[in-house]
Amino acid sequence: MDILRKFIKLSKGFDAGKDVITEVYYEDIKSLNLALDNAEKMTKISDDAFRNEVSKIFYNPKDIDIPDDPFSVEYSNKQFELYEEITGKSYSSFFEKTPFEFNHEIKQPYPYGTKSTNTVGDALIGYGYIIKNLPIMPNSRVLEVGSGYGTLSVHLAPMNVDLTCIDIDRRLLDFVAHRVANFNHRSVFVESDIHDFQAEKKFDIVVFYESFHHCYDHLKVMKKVGDLLADDGVVVFAAEPIMETTNITLPYPWGLRMDGLSLRCIRNFGWFELGFTKSYFFSMLDNLGWSYEERGIPGYPYTHMVMAKKNLSH
Repeated sequence: MDILRKFIKLSKGFDAGKDVITEVYYEDIKSLNLALDNAEKMTKISDDAFRNEVSKIFYNPKDIDIPDDPFSVEYSNKQFELYEEITGKSYSSFFEKTPFEFNHEIKQPYPYGTKSTNTVGDALIGYGYIIKNLPIMPNSRVLEVGSGYGTLSVHLAPMNVDLTCIDIDRRLLDFVAHRVANFNHRSVFVESDIHDFQAEKKFDIVVFYESFHHCYDHLKVMKKVGDLLADDGVVVFAAEPIMETTNITLPYPWGLRMDGLSLRCIRNFGWFELGFTKSYFFSMLDNLGWSYEERGIPGYPYTHMVMAKKNLSH
């Protein structure tokens, strides 16, 4: 059996609107790793060259048998098995910590360190659109989940809000605190996994910016968010890989994404890189009794937002 199959057209999904190129579908781990290694070499040329090369890679694991019910424990367990197949190890949230070097990042924090006008431009468009659509009022209590390098935090902190940033990596929290230290604001930085996070007061806004797809038990997290939000509060899922339908990146309702960039992050860093179809994601919100709406600029996935509120009559 050939281990390669060429695809000419990419199904519309998270990257809809971008140029279509020829993709290669790998069916075994050895060939996939070789392709990822070759793409990694392109980082020595430029971030754009790397992204162009890795964007051609997709994985089609052989003999994978995903249960029909995406809300079942069996379905979730199968995703962890797939993770172990790709990484060769069992998942731990400890692996979600980010490779980080303070002196380098403080000079050229993401996205500027990529030196790519495409990446920087797309990111800035995303930040602007997201902030424009956040229902921020003076003194709003805002929780940013998985604040990472603080790429969104640095825009929220000066806006006269009570900002709480949580992350599992203390180094990153200290880095964000340093970046926003000169702003006149009220910010708190908490080292915590959102699965276990507790707060004394309710939040008006909970923001997941490129972080919800790292939640290994996203159903538990959604129930946790319900407890953290004020009755009229809103949870925002921004720039998350929520796709129109199943495709070569996401061949099931939810689970590990099979595109090259996601696979590289799973393999190299141990991250849990999930994706969700809209039908699954909205069914999850419906089942929890949440109302929701979508916003975004067509062709700019970094601007995609799902904004949800608790239905108090549910």
